[in-house]
Amino acid sequence: ATDASQKRDNLVAYMRILNVAMAVLLSFTAFYKLASLPGFNSAVVSIYVWFFAILLCCFETHLKQVSRIIAQNFGFLYHVWGRCAFLVLVALLCLGLSTVGFVACFVLIGAAGFNGYVICKHPEYERRTQTEDLEQRGPATMADLSSTAYAPYDPPPPSNHTMTASNDQQPSWLSAGASWAASNPDAAARGLSP
Repeated sequence: ATDASQKRDNLVAYMRILNVAMAVLLSFTAFYKLASLPGFNSAVVSIYVWFFAILLCCFETHLKQVSRIIAQNFGFLYHVWGRCAFLVLVALLCLGLSTVGFVACFVLIGAAGFNGYVICKHPEYERRTQTEDLEQRGPATMADLSSTAYAPYDPPPPSNHTMTASNDQQPSWLSAGASWAASNPDAAARGLSP
């Protein structure tokens, strides 16, 4: 069961990282088109694409400050068909934004397919994520986010080789690593692992 759980967590982490990368690509595409001083219509589409990129990035970071707002107003992002439709819509908007937008369109359609695959394979993820966002249980800062980007959403219970977390929001492996670094400052400074 732990191997299947690890595979799920890896797929979800890859999807989240891909979505943040798509947000960066969309932002770049929008600014690239705006830098060319386009006509009014292209400028409006570029601004929409940029706002959609911000929405996608904020959705994937699950920061407490915006998670409830997104969960209440953009609930379609928590469901497979809504998220895929959103990504395809944004991809089609990118078609009119130069060659970079054309590339972004096809990459985003691929990302929509991957999102659909991951969410269909793990439907409990979308329910759990929406509940956690509505209750604002996500990270409070970007520093907190870095400790959850690759970590599973539900940390496993501590085992004999890891320390228990002193903070309920902090995974046990993070406390164990910090403890090891504190007791081995020279090795930690050189980047050696236990």
